[in-house]
Amino acid sequence: MRRLLPLLCLSTLASRGVGFQGAVARGVSRSLSSTTQACANPPGKGGGASASEPEMTWESMWANGLQPGQAFDAAKPETALLALIPGSGVQGLQSSPPLDLAGKSALVPGCGRGYALAALSKGGCARVHGLEISQTAVTRANEYLKGVGVGKEVTVADGDFFAHAETYDVVYDCTFLCAIPPERREEWAVKMAQLIRPGGVLVTLIFPVREGVEPADGQIGGGPPFAMSPKLVEKLLAPKGVFKKTSLEKVP
Repeated sequence: MRRLLPLLCLSTLASRGVGFQGAVARGVSRSLSSTTQACANPPGKGGGASASEPEMTWESMWANGLQPGQAFDAAKPETALLALIPGSGVQGLQSSPPLDLAGKSALVPGCGRGYALAALSKGGCARVHGLEISQTAVTRANEYLKGVGVGKEVTVADGDFFAHAETYDVVYDCTFLCAIPPERREEWAVKMAQLIRPGGVLVTLIFPVREGVEPADGQIGGGPPFAMSPKLVEKLLAPKGVFKKTSLEKVP
């Protein structure tokens, strides 16, 4: 039986207190110059290679010919995301409200081949942007997007999530937080508070969830992907004072 994953949706407050910007600035005061190196290790490496083993990076995995359906490439948009998009033809969510995408902007960090980018665009977004740390992944995403006929409203860049300066109505995090070194999770939460406009939405498909492991209580374990849980994600975001949980449910 396939394990169900938690789908957590949060909205940002329409107005924010005067102390918000200062709190965010303090949260990102550390240097961001090491982001690419810190996030470079793909699933199974968890921090580098031995002296006799070449280090595997996200770029090398893509450059070695990662195919749709291999490793972390799902070969299609997540069913849970499609169920959130009106008109996709996919149903099944119990408590999560549909996304209002008409004319909106969306960001997908760690977008891979771009399946979610195309889904959000076809769902009505006026602008969709994907971030990757692998240039080959950017190339593969652009090839896929061209093949499925999306327009210039969808873009992909080889960029640093932590240094990204634009803002969006919707951010979709699917297997992105779990790939970040645990010591940078607080920065992830601060950056999400910066990136999402007032009244916007953060959608997180929380993976992997490991039985008997609660990362919010310090049980980090190996990775990437590092163990996740709804408790951890909510614990990271709650102190920012801008997020309100709208739904949490388990999805295939």
